Amino acid sequence: MSDERPESESRSGEPQRRTSGFGGWTVLAVLIILAAVLFRYYGPITNDLFQSDAELRTIAPRGELAPAEQTQIELFRSASPSVVHIETAVAVQQGLNLFEMPRGIGAGFVWSKEGYIVTNSHVLNGAGTAKVILSDGTSYPAAAVGVDPSNDLAVLKIAAEHGVLQPMPVGSSHDLEIGQNVYAIGSPFGLEQSFTVGVISGLRRQFPAADGRGLVVDAIQTDAAINPGNSGGPLLDSGGRLIGVNTAIYNPTNTPANVGIGFAIPVDTVNRVVTELIRDGANEQAAMGVYVYTDEELDQLRLRGLFDGTEEGVLLRTVSPESAAQKAGLRGSYLDAETGEFIAGDLIVSLGGHKVGGWEDLIGGLSRYAVGETVVVEYLREGERHEASLTLQARPSLVPR
Repeated sequence: MSDERPESESRSGEPQRRTSGFGGWTVLAVLIILAAVLFRYYGPITNDLFQSDAELRTIAPRGELAPAEQTQIELFRSASPSVVHIETAVAVQQGLNLFEMPRGIGAGFVWSKEGYIVTNSHVLNGAGTAKVILSDGTSYPAAAVGVDPSNDLAVLKIAAEHGVLQPMPVGSSHDLEIGQNVYAIGSPFGLEQSFTVGVISGLRRQFPAADGRGLVVDAIQTDAAINPGNSGGPLLDSGGRLIGVNTAIYNPTNTPANVGIGFAIPVDTVNRVVTELIRDGANEQAAMGVYVYTDEELDQLRLRGLFDGTEEGVLLRTVSPESAAQKAGLRGSYLDAETGEFIAGDLIVSLGGHKVGGWEDLIGGLSRYAVGETVVVEYLREGERHEASLTLQARPSLVPR
């Protein structure tokens, strides 16, 4: 057997791969050509990027601002000195030291020259201290005068020098119309004195109050951009008058940003509540002196055959002794002592001429009235319709004085 191996095999028995010098020389040649091209044209290309005699562009004449723009500019200039930025803090203990930690931000506005500032109650929620910053940057420590979580309103007071504060002109909200232009000023995400424009998108809206126990009713809906930090700031009409206090946004995606649906507390409510807070430190809520079944409880009574009425309304559970409701002759539900039969109380179907279809309507209706006002209540008793006039009483305050 011969020890010779074929020339095409290596000693290990693996085929040998022949390499050609053609591929390497080709790559080298291409690189040389590219280098030459770049050397030839790079200078002219870079030289064309700059122009040594470049001058500023001539400004084109603009002409006059549109009347709508002029109105908005003047409105902002007039209203902005009345708008304030609010920063809150909470005390934090670290060892033997006490520090103030920022809690939140919001907006507000000057109510009177005496130093009263209006904002939302939720702006102050959980805060230990509050600071009010005027439009010129001057800062003042603020004291809480009173809060009304059921209407999400609060009043602060600052010790500003005489003549410094410019109160916000107050308008009305009962005569607003959908489609009116509105303007919001606030501190969205901390950007103070931000100005947005929109329209009234809806009226008489309702949303849960800050205390979670009631509803803000007759709210103004607007598409003016309202974001976190706008809370407590003013909503203005085209005359620069206060028509609402920006307080909430509709948030279907649970994202704290504007989606074009914001709500403001109507100024008619603001005027009444703020006056009471300044005068008494608390806002008395009008009440009838009754306890009622919830809508769900009423449905259960119907399912169990204990209440056979089909009309919508609010069923009275109990009527407090010496209350406005008792004095007007209203009756609550009870069990007959002899038969043990459930006797349904009065079903309230209307308050002040407004239909009451559930407990939210009743709460919302009562919030339109002040303590001492007289209101007509329409109710059903054993299928028969009745009316009664009652003078509203004060509900126990939810906020300590």
